Amino acid sequence: MSAVEADGQIVHLAKGRRPMGRLVNDQLLAASGKVIGACNDHHEIVFDGTTSKARFDAEGAFVENEVRILVADDGVVHMTSRGKTIFGPGGKGQARVVGPVSEARRTAALLVLLSLGGPPS
Repeated sequence: MSAVEADGQIVHLAKGRRPMGRLVNDQLLAASGKVIGACNDHHEIVFDGTTSKARFDAEGAFVENEVRILVADDGVVHMTSRGKTIFGPGGKGQARVVGPVSEARRTAALLVLLSLGGPPS
C-alpha cells in the first residue's frame, strides 16, 4: 500500500513509510529528487531516459503502450494490460484508492503506477 502525503511525497506504507517519489506540479520525481517524468501540454507523460510517451486519455486514465490504469470515482482501480484485465471486474486482483479520486484522478493513476513498481521503461 502507498499514500500521497500533503506535500506530494509518495510513501510505501508497508515498508515503514519509505519514500517512493514525489509529485511536484507537472513532474514525477524519484525518491532521490531526480525528475523521472513530466506531463506536457498535450497530456503526455515523457519519462526520463526512454522514448516511451504515456498519456492521460479523456477519462483521466493513464495509458502507455498496452497498459491502461483508470481509477473510478469510488476508488476502484481498473487496469488492463495487453487486452487482459489485471484489476477490476473479471481481473486477477482488486485494488482501491482512498481519497478524493474524482478531483485527482490522474494523481491516483500515477499512485497506482508507482505502487506497482514505477514508471514503464
